[in-house]
Amino acid sequence: MSALPFFVMGYLFNNIFTITLVPNKWDKYLPIIIIACFALTFYVGGNCSYKQNHYDINPILQYVCGMAGTLGVFFTAKFLRNVLFITYWGRYSLMILVTHILLLQVCVPMERKFLTVIPLPVMAFIILIVVMFSYQLLIPLMKKYLPYFTAQKDIIPITQTKNIAVSKD
Repeated sequence: MSALPFFVMGYLFNNIFTITLVPNKWDKYLPIIIIACFALTFYVGGNCSYKQNHYDINPILQYVCGMAGTLGVFFTAKFLRNVLFITYWGRYSLMILVTHILLLQVCVPMERKFLTVIPLPVMAFIILIVVMFSYQLLIPLMKKYLPYFTAQKDIIPITQTKNIAVSKD
């Protein structure tokens, strides 16, 4: 329930504010908007855990930071919409959403081992690169061997029924 406002924000952004990926006159400001969104999220946001319902910041700030972070990701996607591997990850984002925690669990021991040598932000970036590029191998495997679990095929076949008008001749 604590994540429900993000779904509402997504609905509002999609249907009311009509923020689209179509190029427009505001695109020249995208880098500034992206930096502002992530700066707000980084400097104001606190330690939040939706899994454990633990939040160190004011609930309003939590949702403002979440909205700013979501917009930052959205505008970054708009800015990078023609980069080949980014569009590939976007097309199969459901697979990434479902499995990224498992990959992070594999990378956490590596992080702890090298944290004394490498600063945390650099280590986080390295882990991001390792996890995301591992999907170049994992996505084709999941598409081939787990098509029902990765939304590539319907579990329950849905047939389209056509309305056929019957004449009374």
